[in-house]
Amino acid sequence: MRKEEIEKRYGCGSLAAKVFEKRNLSSVQIEDVLYGDAFLHENHAECVKLACERLSLAKDKKEKILIAGDYDCDGICATAIMKDTLDRYGVESGFYIPNRFKEGYGLNEKTVQLAYEKGYSLIVTVDNGVAADKAIDLCQKLGIEILVTDHHTLQDQLGWNLLVHPDLMEERFHGLCGAGVALQLSRKLLGEVKEHVMLAAIATIGDMMDVFYENRSIIKQGIEYLNERSFAPIERLCERQILHWDEKEIAFQIVPKLNAIGRLADLVNANNVVRYLLAKEQSMIVSGAQQIKEINLQRRKLSKSMSDLALGMMEDGPFVCVVQDDFHEGMLGLVANAITTTHHKPSVVFCKTETTYKGSARGCLGLNLFEFFSDFGDLIVQFGGHAQAAGIQVLPENMPAFQKKLREKAEAIQWSEAGKDELCISSEECSIEKIEELEKLRPYGHGFDAPVFEVTQLKVTGTQVLKNQYPKWSLFHPSCPLEAISFSLPKESIEKKLDRLIGTLSINQYMSVKKAQILVSSFKESD
Repeated sequence: MRKEEIEKRYGCGSLAAKVFEKRNLSSVQIEDVLYGDAFLHENHAECVKLACERLSLAKDKKEKILIAGDYDCDGICATAIMKDTLDRYGVESGFYIPNRFKEGYGLNEKTVQLAYEKGYSLIVTVDNGVAADKAIDLCQKLGIEILVTDHHTLQDQLGWNLLVHPDLMEERFHGLCGAGVALQLSRKLLGEVKEHVMLAAIATIGDMMDVFYENRSIIKQGIEYLNERSFAPIERLCERQILHWDEKEIAFQIVPKLNAIGRLADLVNANNVVRYLLAKEQSMIVSGAQQIKEINLQRRKLSKSMSDLALGMMEDGPFVCVVQDDFHEGMLGLVANAITTTHHKPSVVFCKTETTYKGSARGCLGLNLFEFFSDFGDLIVQFGGHAQAAGIQVLPENMPAFQKKLREKAEAIQWSEAGKDELCISSEECSIEKIEELEKLRPYGHGFDAPVFEVTQLKVTGTQVLKNQYPKWSLFHPSCPLEAISFSLPKESIEKKLDRLIGTLSINQYMSVKKAQILVSSFKESD
């Protein structure tokens, strides 16, 4: 839909209309962004009803339930939601999240066997289960019922007793993450629990789910609750004071810390993070937050050192492949992402395990990783993922042939990234009124990324360097104060003759004075 048509049909401003046009949103999505509210919607799915009836039966029969979780942000939040739901509902339950390196992903046979020996009669999975065929077979043999709650792609019909999955729900709920699915059971059994909504919002952002329909409502409602400042375990994870929670603060302040636990499973037990999220005692919250932040600091240091080494090792070519035996397995995805982000090339980074080389790949727009690796055959032992991110395992004896085929195929085919993401606007369009309208389009996220602008027709009226580090420009605007600042460019940038600035738009308010602001990531010089 063209910008002019969007403006006319929806009565929105030109800047918002440009964003909708650039993101190529459907009319339904535009209406969801403009008119969707923060209230959560009732889930009438039969699978949710049947699952809650089974949990009610477990309560009546005083059964013991084991919650089988996952070690990433979504899985940890989903486990916390389900555990707290069963506690509040009055059902005896335990939970277990496997060690990423020793046990791998999802419910496994060892966990099922231990559950049987400890008297659990029902296993409830969260954020996993649809591919746990061997574990589910063992459940059937041992007489343990299994309720799978998951959002990953459904493949073959397995022997679960009950399945709760977004695909089985009304269309509005199809994009839920694992914690979002757990929230549906929580709301059906207990009504709306604020902590559960906040955890589901964090997980939806962390798992990069599309920010439309029920996901949008969950994020908006979760942010409203977070801004009540009553969730102490989340508040304690912040590195600085958060004046106002939004999706960006969640993505930078909370999600990496929860994901770090799974990445460094050799240093910390993800089960303890679930206990932390449900903690009420101040002393436990303070000590737990400190431990999580220390783990995240180690993650950042390790990620940086590995990324620096990988960037130094990479050879020229259209598809970067880095093999380093002693890289930390949990950091491979972060390193691949650093390479792809820095050099705008697809990449795969490998480390050596006991039996294989394990790798993590990141793709560029215009190249589908799943399709690219589809004909590698026996050169790949295991492969999983999607268009832009994938996990790969290669036998040591096959690594030379794998690298050769990777290089030859990458050189033989052509792909081009989608057109530049920046929206070109004039400096006069950077008014406070129009930027405030953009703020109303939030939350941004997967499927509706925050807009990046290329601002032209600049007239610099003054420059300065803040804290002897950050370049800042004062710009002419006919109706409001306009400034530009960068926290990533060198301070010498103020000496350049600007043609255009590239960055995001925001409102900088001090006391009662508002200024339109460009947060600059890069610039182009005049000829």
